[in-house]
Amino acid sequence: MKNKLAVLVGTLLGLHSPALLAEAGLWAGVEYLQWEESTTPKVTEKGPIAAVGFNWTQDKVAGLLFAYRGKLYAGTVQYEGSLLFSPSTPVTGNTSYSGMEHEGQLRLRKPKGDYNVEPFIGLGINSWDRELSSFQKEIYNVAYTRAGVEFSPSGKKGLTGGVGVRYPLYIDENAYFQNLGYDNNPHLKPKGQLSAFANLGYRINQSFQLSAYYESIKFDDSDPVAVTLNGAFFSHFYQPGSTLNLFGLKLQYLFPLR
Repeated sequence: MKNKLAVLVGTLLGLHSPALLAEAGLWAGVEYLQWEESTTPKVTEKGPIAAVGFNWTQDKVAGLLFAYRGKLYAGTVQYEGSLLFSPSTPVTGNTSYSGMEHEGQLRLRKPKGDYNVEPFIGLGINSWDRELSSFQKEIYNVAYTRAGVEFSPSGKKGLTGGVGVRYPLYIDENAYFQNLGYDNNPHLKPKGQLSAFANLGYRINQSFQLSAYYESIKFDDSDPVAVTLNGAFFSHFYQPGSTLNLFGLKLQYLFPLR
């Protein structure tokens, strides 16, 4: 988690340049996480996690502009599923999550009365650790693109909101098979699926904004990978189709960067 914090801090320092005129925002909030895998019995994880983030948007009255969105998140949620080597045996427990997300955006600002409407496209990476026990963990690295449209008040108060879709371009899952006693550690490559996002908020004044949001990431089954034990083929493993849903509420402090 310290490395992830250092990356985010480095990004903030890089953006704080005298050549930039922009609005920035620091925020903190809580997210309700739901993870579900298409297995029998079904694997589900759910519970609240904490999140903090930083937003930066180039300041222009209209036209093309650049933006950055980043966040750190961590927490422990409830696990309901089955044993790895006894899939018919139901179990419950806890799963720890920690991760970070970075996204660069190209936006087109169009003033409409008292509001700005901004279609945008973004490219980002979401990386998280998912630890089910002291010996069983996974690291996901997901490169994705997002596209949507958002609106915000041109003044200092009013409604904000947006909708759009996300698509994973590349997914790498390190399941640490060697921690489970196998000889090799092939990475799993789940296939991406289209998912949705949305947000709705209210800018209270010049400095504060409260927002609710929904994010999702969807995977299809990965191709199976072969693992060996004591030099001999043991079995094939794959990551089943999975869905990650996040329902969040955050309070943001807004300020200019010059």
